[in-house]
Amino acid sequence: MKIFREQFIDILKDEKYESGNYVIREGESGDKFYIIIEGKLAAEKNGPEGPKVVYHYKEGDYFGELSLIHDISRQASVKCLTSVRVASIGR
Repeated sequence: MKIFREQFIDILKDEKYESGNYVIREGESGDKFYIIIEGKLAAEKNGPEGPKVVYHYKEGDYFGELSLIHDISRQASVKCLTSVRVASIGR
């Protein structure tokens, strides 16, 4: 099990985003899964009156798994509320 864990950690990519930037956008194709190391983010869904926050993320949370596993477009946009550091893994 230790070998698997070390191999998994080796394939994670460290990414940083500034407050106000989007990590993913609703409708895009998705090829990455993200684990939040530092920072706060908000999931937004587009509606008739503009974007609406539907969920808040914090350290230890993750997102992007639906597009990665089911090969569907992103179901929401994820915007940085603070500076953010994530670990990502691609398809």
